[in-house]
Amino acid sequence: MIFDNIIGPERPVTWVFRFWPILAGSFAGSLGATWLCKKIAIKFGIVDRPDDLVKTHKEPIAYLGGIGMLVGLTVGILVGINFLGNEEIFSPASKWLLGILAGGAIACFVGLADDIFDIKPTTKFLGQILAAVILLLAGIVPNLYRIADPLNLPLPHSLETILSIFIVIFFVLGATNSLNLLDGLDGLCAGVTAIITIAMLLLSIHLATWGFSEVGDPVRIIICLGLVGGVFGFLPFNRYPAKIF
Repeated sequence: MIFDNIIGPERPVTWVFRFWPILAGSFAGSLGATWLCKKIAIKFGIVDRPDDLVKTHKEPIAYLGGIGMLVGLTVGILVGINFLGNEEIFSPASKWLLGILAGGAIACFVGLADDIFDIKPTTKFLGQILAAVILLLAGIVPNLYRIADPLNLPLPHSLETILSIFIVIFFVLGATNSLNLLDGLDGLCAGVTAIITIAMLLLSIHLATWGFSEVGDPVRIIICLGLVGGVFGFLPFNRYPAKIF
């Protein structure tokens, strides 16, 4: 059967359904927070004003949309941590989730500062590196031995540590700046983010059905559902004609 190598024997696909409150909570949190952020931004003049170059919208458009999505992600992660409970086996998972949330918050506020104050590229770059460092401190690193061992490649611990640091920093800088480059049309960046995150969710479900990691599987599901809910709560305000950026 075509699905034999996609759906594993360890868990049924329906296992992921137990996490639906994460999706619902992140969507509701993002939807409400984005609406509120739009009101606050308009009231205090935190807006993107049109110009004759690339900002072709007719009226000033509110900033703070990233805060709305961050609120949605925060709700999703907190619901997810509650799902994991207090079992000792899941203590690293809570640390990873909070680390991802902290890193995402730093990246969000760096982007907001750049929108409002047009900060120097070096300052923005350092802020993004700080977000990557938070992930590293939370223990979020690639398992390079899964690649090296099957290929019989020697990988000293010191080299593995150095490579992991560079990979995480490269991933954070690449992801954030790639999305920044996409941010030119109403709903484009958020739409692409939604597509990417849904693809990651499907991959996470695939890994979970194979029992890839007892701790890592729910973490991936929680992050993906939190992101999907956060983005979809933001999209109604960001689709053409955008009401908030």
